[in-house]
Amino acid sequence: KDPAFALQLPLRVLVTQTPEGVQAVFTDTRALIDGSRIEYSEVENTLANAEKLIRATVAQ
Repeated sequence: KDPAFALQLPLRVLVTQTPEGVQAVFTDTRALIDGSRIEYSEVENTLANAEKLIRATVAQ
């Protein structure tokens, strides 16, 4: 549907230690697909799940 979107992948996550704890920085799913021809409903069970996994892992 949008071959150029492949340039946004793989997802990249920067994980750093700060005085307050661990910080994970990444571009969220909605921002990744903004400007593409991909609808959120098309990635909510795939790409969006990766975002949820990142958040859950860092929260542990």
